[in-house]
Parts: sequence; C-alpha cells; structure tokens
Amino acid sequence: MLYYRVKPEYDNARLLNRTTRAFDRVLIGNELYTEKEWERLVLRYRVSAVVCEPVQVNKHNTYFFFGARFAD
Repeated sequence: MLYYRVKPEYDNARLLNRTTRAFDRVLIGNELYTEKEWERLVLRYRVSAVVCEPVQVNKHNTYFFFGARFAD
C-alpha cells in the first residue's frame, strides 16, 4: 500500500491552520499517512511535498503508537 512518510528532519514541525491562523498540529518524524490523509493535510495546512517521501509498505506491517502510524 502507498503511504507518505514524514522525513525525520521535519520531526516536531508545527503546522499553521489556514482558517484559524493557529498552530494545531505537529508532524512526527517517520509517521505514515495514507494518500487521503496526506491530501487533507496539504489542503488544510499547505504542507509542501518536500516534507514527505512516498513509500510502499504492507498494511499488515504497520502499527499505531499514541495515535500515529509507523512501519515495522
């Protein structure tokens, strides 16, 4: 399955919400996002494509840790 992985150098990067002009989201290094989740982040927070890299990971080889998805 295609995921978008946040690059480690963008760990703890704060995202500014376009509508409320407030910081309400933080990126986590190596976190995985599905295509739909990533599209929503791009539309809502104007996240650049430089922040992530597309990776192929089997969906059974992923796990959630404190609400964030990671690969084994």
